[in-house]
Amino acid sequence: MKRLLSLDILRGFTIMAMIVVNNGVGSKHFEQLTHSEWNGVTCCDLIFPFFLFMVGVSITFSLSKQIASPSWQTYGKIIKRTVKLFVLGILLCGWDMLVRGDSDILAHIRIPGVLQRIALCYACASFIVLWARGSRRTITAAAVVLLVVYAALLHLGNGYARDASNLAAVVDKAVFTLDHLYTKSPIDPEGLLGTISGTTHTLLGVLVGMIIKRGEKMPVKLLRLTAFALVMIAAGILIHPYQPWNKAVWSPSYVCYTVGIATLLLTLLTIVVDVVGLRLWSRPFEWFGLNAIALYVGGRLIASGFRYFHLNATLPQLYARLPISPEWVSVAYGLTLVFLVGILAYALHKHKIYIRM
Repeated sequence: MKRLLSLDILRGFTIMAMIVVNNGVGSKHFEQLTHSEWNGVTCCDLIFPFFLFMVGVSITFSLSKQIASPSWQTYGKIIKRTVKLFVLGILLCGWDMLVRGDSDILAHIRIPGVLQRIALCYACASFIVLWARGSRRTITAAAVVLLVVYAALLHLGNGYARDASNLAAVVDKAVFTLDHLYTKSPIDPEGLLGTISGTTHTLLGVLVGMIIKRGEKMPVKLLRLTAFALVMIAAGILIHPYQPWNKAVWSPSYVCYTVGIATLLLTLLTIVVDVVGLRLWSRPFEWFGLNAIALYVGGRLIASGFRYFHLNATLPQLYARLPISPEWVSVAYGLTLVFLVGILAYALHKHKIYIRM
């Protein structure tokens, strides 16, 4: 099966959006470009789950030849990639501390993080897919069981309390200690307990990948994808009154709702790019999508370099002289970083360098 351009484009768009929202400056921001304070979903809250969803879709293709009879080499590759992503995430946290002038890294480095969550969910989902031998029914059952178990844990463990009594906070404190956790909230948004629902999120991406990979005509695939998306969105809305959308704890309703939106967007991109063939507009997104993790890391390094040289203050001051609102100043700064990372993305693509973590 040829490479799915729509998946690369969605991945690239997600990385671009992640750079913009992670680098807001000033005190005023568009509400949709900031995370919800607690319960709720903004556009910003869709970015990370989109990426985790695409990790699941990619697993379907990367493990397709090993599913029937996985070897120890296959498991070894999964473990190796997991360790690389996890360690890279910790190194980025350490780098950020150095840039901020905090030299006591070992005592205070944050252990959970974005790449760490991706690494753990990738490993868990991959092992489940191999254990299930690629059976859609078994993978679906595993996803449902994980989500139900996690919902029960949230219900019994004060999972929506925004304080140290929350089970997620209790687990993270016991495993990592407070010195190695997120400091802006009692709940670490990439904490260990959320790996359960994060794995479900990834498995649902695997199921979408299986729909795409099936040997059916494109109209049938698109109908299946649309139906799956609508079922997920409906499930997220129905669960929401009982267990609200919440990114910080990666709630079950949040999983269903964001997976549904991601599937719907992927379906739309498949129609526009893979079926109709309208590709010219999408080239920059493809460049980003083909080296997603590497460019995410590049964006983090460039942003920290800007902070070190105080360009995160100087550039916004220059943009503020333009006839634009403070909210657009923040966006302009984020887009500046996207542009610089885009130069790197284009250079890598031009020289056919694709970095796989």
